[in-house]
Amino acid sequence: MRRAGALALLALAGCSSCATSPPAPPALTLGGRTVSLEILITAEAQARALSNRRQLAEYAGALLSGPTDRVWELSMARTDIPLEAVFVRASGEVSEVVPMEVEPRGMPEDEMQVYRPAEAVRHVVLLSSGWCARHGVGPGHTVVFSESTLAQLPSSLVAPLTVGGRSITVELALDPGTRERGLMWREALPKDHGMLFVETRDRPMSYWMKNCKIPLSIAFVRADGTIANVLEMSLPPTGVPDSGLPRFESEGAVRYALEMEAGWFERHGIGPGARLELSSELVQLARRVR
Repeated sequence: MRRAGALALLALAGCSSCATSPPAPPALTLGGRTVSLEILITAEAQARALSNRRQLAEYAGALLSGPTDRVWELSMARTDIPLEAVFVRASGEVSEVVPMEVEPRGMPEDEMQVYRPAEAVRHVVLLSSGWCARHGVGPGHTVVFSESTLAQLPSSLVAPLTVGGRSITVELALDPGTRERGLMWREALPKDHGMLFVETRDRPMSYWMKNCKIPLSIAFVRADGTIANVLEMSLPPTGVPDSGLPRFESEGAVRYALEMEAGWFERHGIGPGARLELSSELVQLARRVR
């Protein structure tokens, strides 16, 4: 098997060749204050954000984020403490701050107040009630995410795809840095969401699971969009050195690699010979890959 360190052509699945230790805990800075974060990416986790909490530390909060701007809809179901929703644009600028009050016990969820931003935004930061007023923060201020936070957020470059007749959304890994980082440190993936790695030319690909926190499935895809092979990539045991990490390799030369959550291809009956339908826009992007 080819040695990872000696191959410039090696694609590192969801991991970085130079990131050997976990990043610092996720955090953001707002108004000169640093806030530790719980990052919530999937719809299920976002629906349970800060549920059943009795208190929230002054410099702790939750970050709800997605790959595209959206008009978020939030409620206080299963939440026992008042909160503050800070709606944040993709640029990091705060668009508005909305207080969220605790609902009476026993109220049906469909009767609870729904909190929405006035415009589509990329992120929502949930903080303790009155936090922004206490620290002199409001619309126009800028949220700065730490590197460890950014590493866990979905890429802003996304595209709809169809694979084996099923519609998915993928983050696009087009440059060397994004391809090396891949899905490392991600705690979860949204439903029918993955990452498409686009290489500069057809060639055999080899991936590993260094710095990955969730098991993945990978489909290696030829330039014409047909799947060459599909592999399940399980997490390696803790403490395994790089030299002992298994490699997951394509069968022949391919142009793309598509990573999804573990078991996704098998659950949907998608395997070798199935087709990834590439839009003309994606083909054009692929031609500009570095």
